[in-house]
Amino acid sequence: IFLLVGIFANNHQLTEEEVDPLVNYLNGGGNLYLEGGDTWGYDTQTTLHGMFNVDGVADGSADLSNVQGADFLDGMTWTYSGENNWIDHLEPTSENAFVIFTNPDVNYNCGIANDTGTYKTVGTSFEITGLGGTNTLEDALVGILDFFGLGEQGNVEGVVTDSGTGTPIVDAVVWIGNNSTTTDEAGYYLLEGIPTGVRDIYCNADGYYLFEGSVEIFLDETVTFDISLDPNAFGAIEGSVTDIDSGDPLVGATIHAVNEEEGYEYEATTDESGYYILDNVIAETYEVTCSYPMYPPTTEHNVVVNDGETVTVDFELVSYTYWSDFEANDGGLISDNPAGWQWGIPTDGPAEAWSGENLWGTNITGDYENSASWILETPNSYQLGTSDNYLEFEQWYDMETSWDGGNVKISTDNGATWEIITPEAGYPDDAASNANAGIPGEPCFTGHLSQWEHVVFDLSDYVGQIVKFRWHFGSDGSVTYPGWFIDDVSLNGGVPPEHGDLEGFVTEATTGNPIEGAIVTLGQYTGVTDESGYYSITNIIAMSYDVNCSADGYSDAVVYDFEIEPDVVNNLDFELLWAEISTDPTSFDVSVPQNNILETELTINNDGPGELTYNISISEANLLSVSDENIQISIPAISELNFNNVRINPKKVELYNLSSNTDFEQTVPKGLSLNRDRDVSVLLLSPDGNEAIAGLQAALAAFGDLDIDIFPAENIAAISANDLIPYDVVVAYNDFTWQAAGGTPAAVGDALADYIDAGGKVVDNMYLHSFDNWGLAGRYIDEQYSPFTTATTDNWNPTNMGTIYEPSHPILAGVTGVGQTWGVQDPEVAAGALRIADWDDGNVFIAVNENVVGLNNMPIDPNNGPTWTGDMPTIYHNAILWIDSPITWISANPTSGTIAGGSSDIITITFDPAGLEVARFIKQTLLLTAMLSMAKDISYLQL
Repeated sequence: IFLLVGIFANNHQLTEEEVDPLVNYLNGGGNLYLEGGDTWGYDTQTTLHGMFNVDGVADGSADLSNVQGADFLDGMTWTYSGENNWIDHLEPTSENAFVIFTNPDVNYNCGIANDTGTYKTVGTSFEITGLGGTNTLEDALVGILDFFGLGEQGNVEGVVTDSGTGTPIVDAVVWIGNNSTTTDEAGYYLLEGIPTGVRDIYCNADGYYLFEGSVEIFLDETVTFDISLDPNAFGAIEGSVTDIDSGDPLVGATIHAVNEEEGYEYEATTDESGYYILDNVIAETYEVTCSYPMYPPTTEHNVVVNDGETVTVDFELVSYTYWSDFEANDGGLISDNPAGWQWGIPTDGPAEAWSGENLWGTNITGDYENSASWILETPNSYQLGTSDNYLEFEQWYDMETSWDGGNVKISTDNGATWEIITPEAGYPDDAASNANAGIPGEPCFTGHLSQWEHVVFDLSDYVGQIVKFRWHFGSDGSVTYPGWFIDDVSLNGGVPPEHGDLEGFVTEATTGNPIEGAIVTLGQYTGVTDESGYYSITNIIAMSYDVNCSADGYSDAVVYDFEIEPDVVNNLDFELLWAEISTDPTSFDVSVPQNNILETELTINNDGPGELTYNISISEANLLSVSDENIQISIPAISELNFNNVRINPKKVELYNLSSNTDFEQTVPKGLSLNRDRDVSVLLLSPDGNEAIAGLQAALAAFGDLDIDIFPAENIAAISANDLIPYDVVVAYNDFTWQAAGGTPAAVGDALADYIDAGGKVVDNMYLHSFDNWGLAGRYIDEQYSPFTTATTDNWNPTNMGTIYEPSHPILAGVTGVGQTWGVQDPEVAAGALRIADWDDGNVFIAVNENVVGLNNMPIDPNNGPTWTGDMPTIYHNAILWIDSPITWISANPTSGTIAGGSSDIITITFDPAGLEVARFIKQTLLLTAMLSMAKDISYLQL
């Protein structure tokens, strides 16, 4: 058989279900040729692939021009004209396998032959029909067919008889490899066209044991080979099935005895006394399995049945801790998204459930969604016993290989934290793509299994602990398949955990007054106090918790390692502290002579008993204001495309047409307005294509208060701070590497650091803080000028703005929503920087320090244009205006601190009018943000 699965992107990925008949064919002595450009080094490997003894050591590229023969093809050479993408590099993995095709130009193997003695295979990573030139396609095919042994043949004949009586046996089946026949009335058989050499021969007939032997076949001869079959002998298997704890008989338990080698199977069920018998069992060795609902199957191995004997096999079963086949109900499992994990009868994916009709799946009526992160959890926790703890289920999946996938996680703290558990057979992929929205970088089930398989997780590492489980599925931003489906979930070796209750009162620390609406939290359990300050939480799993109590206007209180005792009402009271802020004075009215400095004191009092944390920031009241104007943005399409230096996965480039782009039109809020006579001078610094940078320039110029220049890419090689100092703000980003423009990351980093030292301000974007050669170096990175630390990975998923930490910050003025379609990275916020907002995938979006606004965003794609959705241009406009509006004539020292209850801090306020015009009146806001020790905002004061 020749199986041709193609070269990317005109290729097919084999599934386990598809290759099953080919596996049987090879095990029967077949000859199989398999070719494919991705089937060895990129696609999920099936059982069939393993039979070739071929390792796809590299995914390869489009570099196959010439092919050279080896071993039985030694001395032959061909030119190659077939499809030429991602040609896998191959290596033999056993002494039975050897190289027959190589790429002589790049020095790798592209064809492996394999002779196991039972079957023969040839695996290649190119199209054999593309061979031509000095030697021909026919030369290659003749060599392969000769290797398969199809050139020299002979015959074998004989008579099949009963070994005891010598009587001929009619309709006995005789076979060598895939060549078979049946005996006639005289017991005669004839097998023709058998490859020469020593061949395994088999014979079977009803009522007889299988015969296995060998015969030597000679060229163009008919060999005589008679066969004697031994008639079957019979015995019986009997026993009883009971519950190991109660000793009660289990009625209707199923007993299944099987000898897989010979294909013998027998089945019985227990009667009202728990008794069963398997009668007339052919004398052989069996695996005997007992199964019963809500009990794990138990198998007795190597049960020998002798002629005329009855063997006793009793079963004492231990019940499951959890079991559901999802037929009567959904098993109590909890899905976090109704569009994600669903319970019911599938109409897509597997043809049917593993058992019955119902199952759980990631959308049972169609493909899963892009950028999914879907969770399915067990409803309760379970306490594992001392041994034999296993989670088992049946699964079927069809997912984009490596990009999409799912794994199983366990929690030992009632769902507060989770860790991945690994099945006994391992996960097919050690790390899902970083573009996966749910499980980036995590081991996972992935690929195109497309058949049901049994999965077992050994939980011996969690003996004695209280656990719960989740199935976590994630996908990237493109290409979907039917998904992940599970059925017949069981957990054995555990017991339901014990529970207790918790109650108490929450009062003020010094007055004893009850606090209504206080929230008491331990793990997933929550209680709220009534008007008397009383709370009650019931049915809590008995274990140790950190118990937190919080109420508006009060400091949080935490009791660590509080033990919930089982079967009792536990008591825990809280007395909460609070902070109250006041200042002396409450305002300043000062006149400062030119060329003089005035220092005065500000006292911050904490009039409450709780700890107070404060921060002081200064802004000029009338310099920036919020506009209600809207801005029309227009960006032309990009015509010159270049993927060579772009940061993107190369296979995604081939799968999807990223070069399609159109003119871009958008209306956005203006956000901040600048109340001064001159505009802000801005320099765009990037190694990317000029068309893309000009698009960003057009977007920002539309706001009307920015003068924007583009730094010439050809000058990056000689960049210095002197090039940047004439500008108020530099906006720096890169999708190309800095080396692509002739520069170096260190030189650009040093220039930015020198510019900031000279009083300049920077808006910092991706990939300045990247972890690889896209990122900057030099002083900008080494001395941490950015509010971001260096990232560790890419996350190729569209995201929207998520948590906002500073909703009143000027950078967010007028912004109602924002997203990006490109992907982000995972930097952390540097020490001393202020976190403004995150993306909804948890990565930081905006952070600032006194000289740099950090935006974890790619503003414009040099091949597609704008990568944003929503009000992203407004954020850039606001960031430029805000970072360019420092206040120099008033300062506070210190600007932050912590004050104990009943204490105060003295702040020095300095007025320095140097550089201001004479006789100027300025209204200035001094903003004190008072915060509790647990970071809860309590009040604001304006001076």
